[in-house]
Amino acid sequence: MPINTTVQDPYRNFRFVVDIGGGRLAGGFTKASGLKESSDEILYREGNYAFGITHKKVPGIVKYDDVVLTRGASDNMDLVNWRRQVAGCDGSDVVKDGRSADYGYRTSVTVFLLERGDPATPGRRAKIWRAWPRGVEWSPLEGKGSDILIESMTIAHEGIEWGQGGLNVRGLIAGAVTSAIYGGGRGVAQFGRGVFADIIR
Repeated sequence: MPINTTVQDPYRNFRFVVDIGGGRLAGGFTKASGLKESSDEILYREGNYAFGITHKKVPGIVKYDDVVLTRGASDNMDLVNWRRQVAGCDGSDVVKDGRSADYGYRTSVTVFLLERGDPATPGRRAKIWRAWPRGVEWSPLEGKGSDILIESMTIAHEGIEWGQGGLNVRGLIAGAVTSAIYGGGRGVAQFGRGVFADIIR
């Protein structure tokens, strides 16, 4: 049997991009945590169980941790406006996702790992379904401090689809930067509907 001499480096944890709602919101986050899937363990045993004096372990309910996205706070209000839909403060600019259980504040969120190179291309991805913002938080304010104000969003959801990417994301990242600078987010939305949504349906 021939020896495989191909060397494939693992992904770096500092190269990633986040898409919310199929291109509506996208851009840079300093941290994305909570991408975890597990099942409850049910212990069961019949008297004539053939595998010794142990319990039979049966998979139960599948559980998903909340996902937390973190970035520096700016004039960009996209995350806060999404949260307002859940809190009942804003009925406009509704995020929609045709594969959600209902229209409204629920949508999909996809975290893409970026491979090496420029322009970067996404490799593996984790897409969370029927996601909604459970909370928004600022880091503490400090009059004598010298640090970046951090904004965090906690996202509840009902499932993770683990998969592969396959798109040049230079335009997505450029659009996200433009959105952050000008605060509207509409350029990212238009880009996403035309191109980016094709690989995350």
